[in-house]
Amino acid sequence: MATKRILVLYYSMYGHIKKQADMVKAGIETAGCEAIVMQVPETLPQDVLTKMGAPPKAEEYKTFTREDMDLLVAVDGIMFGIPTRFGTMPAQMKAFFDGLGGLWAQGKLNGKMASVFFSTGTIGGGQETTALTTVPVLTHLGMIFVPMGYTHPEMMVNTLRGSSAYGSGMLANGDGSRQASDLELAIAKHHGEYFAGIDTPRPHVGSNRQAPSAFQTDCSAAVRVAKCQPNMKMKLEIPCQGVQNPPFCRTCPPAPRSSLLPRLRNPMLITA
Repeated sequence: MATKRILVLYYSMYGHIKKQADMVKAGIETAGCEAIVMQVPETLPQDVLTKMGAPPKAEEYKTFTREDMDLLVAVDGIMFGIPTRFGTMPAQMKAFFDGLGGLWAQGKLNGKMASVFFSTGTIGGGQETTALTTVPVLTHLGMIFVPMGYTHPEMMVNTLRGSSAYGSGMLANGDGSRQASDLELAIAKHHGEYFAGIDTPRPHVGSNRQAPSAFQTDCSAAVRVAKCQPNMKMKLEIPCQGVQNPPFCRTCPPAPRSSLLPRLRNPMLITA
């Protein structure tokens, strides 16, 4: 059996998320899987980073480029390292996700497992909302969000630390002066090991822009075929074959109102 490959893709301005990525990588490797760690491209110019006191980027991890898009499809799962800006992901991560429109259109990430680890300045600075606001992005990409839950024993202990049921995390203080504690690093390693140990579902790869296909109604003799028109409206063609199907066929005899209600509640009913 081929070794499972997990991509750890992170953005780190001051090195906090990078340290977590190191431990997540160690956890993945502890589970007997291959960890590939890469950085999300920076969007700020160097002079701005210098004024903000940001250190140089880690040299041991390559920066993700458009040439690496196929890697997102090839790996068995992706763990995203996301620092927090006002309770959600920073612009650098958002720019990365916004660049995945091509993979989305082709359905290349459907069924791909994903998880999130994060860093915030304070306890209430986004230890849950950072992951929560990332879930809609993963959902639109067709990815399967895997939370960490309370699978680490220290998650049930009321200790000053980062992390939540949504993923591993750390606290950096508002000025970034705090480094990850031993407990936070241990939870990050556990997160990587836990994620790598989950059975990988078989991805369903297919275009997200296909025209609707024929589908069967609750009336076995009536098939509704939705055809996409140039004006983006939908039309229905229903071969009746004499079966009572009043909601769809004008030639069928009317049915009692009570029998129509279940069909009329069908959200798939379309009118031209």
